[in-house]
Amino acid sequence: MQPKVIHILGSLLPGGAELALLRILNEWKDNDFSFLVFYTRDFDQLKPEFENVGVKTTGLGWKNERDFTKIFKLIKLFRKEKPQIVHTHLWTGNYWVVIAARLSGVPIIIETVHDIFHHSKKGIMIHRLLRPIYSSFINFSVYVSRAVNNYIINNFKNPPNSSGVIINGILKRTDSDIDIKEELKFELGLKKETHLLLTIANLIPVKKGYEVYLKAIH
Repeated sequence: MQPKVIHILGSLLPGGAELALLRILNEWKDNDFSFLVFYTRDFDQLKPEFENVGVKTTGLGWKNERDFTKIFKLIKLFRKEKPQIVHTHLWTGNYWVVIAARLSGVPIIIETVHDIFHHSKKGIMIHRLLRPIYSSFINFSVYVSRAVNNYIINNFKNPPNSSGVIINGILKRTDSDIDIKEELKFELGLKKETHLLLTIANLIPVKKGYEVYLKAIH
């Protein structure tokens, strides 16, 4: 019987965490594991892409990640599915997922922290109080960059012996028959000698640093 892995995402929007997980599951689709993806909020744009690689996805319909009563529904879910691994990709919702997984007897619990969350001062204080408790329930924490790793350790004192940095891979298109830059210049009506600068990220003030990028270009 294949070991079952349940991944928990905040949504199926085309964001960094969601696309990174989609790439991983696509690479592992022929491996000796079965995968399920549950997402907390009802945004499911990537649902067809996940299901195209043979991964069933289910929305949990959460309205608020701070609602601790989610623990009881998650316990019921984990006891029904009986996963060997629960892998969570949330921030605040991690607390309920991890506690429910541990109470349900899930053997292995993993979290991936995908970014530096910009908490308020009150939020940082709450996480400093709670994170060491729930971190003790986690078998391993994955950070997608050294900056995230340093942020967690410096702010929340996550045990360093139960964590590690695994940087997201980058897929490079190598189709030699298509010059992507020239194709894009044609679509945009630009001259061939025009230099292109490309940045791919959500348009979120401060968090993605576009204001620094624009100043640097200027």
